[in-house]
Amino acid sequence: DSRVVAFISHMGLNSYVESSIAGVPLITIPLMVDQFHNARQAERLGTGVGLDKTDLSEERIVEALKKVLMDKRYKERAETLKWKLRDNPEKSEKTLIESIEFAAKY
Repeated sequence: DSRVVAFISHMGLNSYVESSIAGVPLITIPLMVDQFHNARQAERLGTGVGLDKTDLSEERIVEALKKVLMDKRYKERAETLKWKLRDNPEKSEKTLIESIEFAAKY
């Protein structure tokens, strides 16, 4: 849906996969386990901005939203990731899920 311009997520695997396939930039607030890895990966890829759940405030959330919405590089990188996943001849969603599960396990 083109109306979705950013997604605030705890970075569970399903949320991460869906936002990646949709090309939507992220504001990440991981809560536990694999979510921290997923959030770091989004930051490393330049598709998301991370927030610390223990240090949340209205100001920090607004700042992160402004960063993702005003800096077009987040949307560009999210779109690039979307097309990489969609154009891959293998089933990209399955590969992404397996890769993240593997990384979280080890």
